[in-house]
Amino acid sequence: MRKPSILLTHKRIEAEQSLYFDMWRGGSAIVVLLGHIVPLYFHGERIFAALAGGAVAAFFGLSGFFIHKSLTKGSETGRFDWLSFAAGRFDRIVPPFVLALAVTILCWLIAPWVFASGSRAYLHPSVRDSISLDGLWETAALLNGFVAPTVSANGALWSLSFEVWLYVCAGFLVAFLTGRKMAIAGLAIFPLLAFLNPLFGLWSAIWLAGAAVSICHANGRLGLFRPRILRLTALLPLAALALVVAIPRRYSYGATLIFEFAFGAWFIVHMGRALLSRKLPRWRALERAAGYSYTLYVIHFPLLLLAYGTWESPWGAPFAGLAILALAGAIGPRIEAVKPLRFLRSSAARVSIVRS
Repeated sequence: MRKPSILLTHKRIEAEQSLYFDMWRGGSAIVVLLGHIVPLYFHGERIFAALAGGAVAAFFGLSGFFIHKSLTKGSETGRFDWLSFAAGRFDRIVPPFVLALAVTILCWLIAPWVFASGSRAYLHPSVRDSISLDGLWETAALLNGFVAPTVSANGALWSLSFEVWLYVCAGFLVAFLTGRKMAIAGLAIFPLLAFLNPLFGLWSAIWLAGAAVSICHANGRLGLFRPRILRLTALLPLAALALVVAIPRRYSYGATLIFEFAFGAWFIVHMGRALLSRKLPRWRALERAAGYSYTLYVIHFPLLLLAYGTWESPWGAPFAGLAILALAGAIGPRIEAVKPLRFLRSSAARVSIVRS
């Protein structure tokens, strides 16, 4: 058997490391929930909104890492089972995504019946003036962010289209590296999407950095992630968060974006260090939250908008957050266990695909 390319070398992570990254996935989903609750009920708040963006950066880094593990599990032998990969991605993405669209439409439908205003508008507009389905069809087609804005009533879905198209591009790349030369034509998708939305290219950098951590792990290059680098990169999000707080409001979007990528840079280095650690911290509540983190991420936003319109007092914030968290915890594991294309996935492709 010929030696696999450095890019396609595979190495499994230890169980403790997997649980640690699960803890990050579960915790990041909860931080995103908090990061949307606080600015909604306390208009103008910046820190929690920035932290939510940092949590999304962690999601992107973890996604790139585990997608590389999934792709290389079978392709290190020189063969790429694209059908198993596509089926695995479909099973992971589609059931919660369909639920998210249904929840979004349902919240929009019942809003006039429960909103204090008696319509779909808010008495005290915050992050939205009203709950709206503008952009729904483009979002359902996973073209939001490229040809139209993300559906207004579920703004959190902006990142999903980015990730799905990164899966597609990664699949084409591995197909090309394993001998399917025509797959190079599919790679033209990446520059096209980056042209349509430059933010896609920027967020792709964090995703690809996560894949690079997996490559370093598989090839014994984790020594590149030195403790000194971790300490230095830790200063970046701290400085960026100070900028978020201090900068005039009209520049807050740019400052938040800087924080998100600064946190992403630190998190990538942290992932490398975690893979070298002999002992990692455990928080079982957050590990369990990983089992419904995707569901929580895709359904929380329209439910928050509905809750806010029903009771626009800041006192409603903790009740809304706890109710949404409880709902996601109750239905998320069941929704994420639905795998309609399981029969198409080979045993070689099942190992790490569920963790991305």
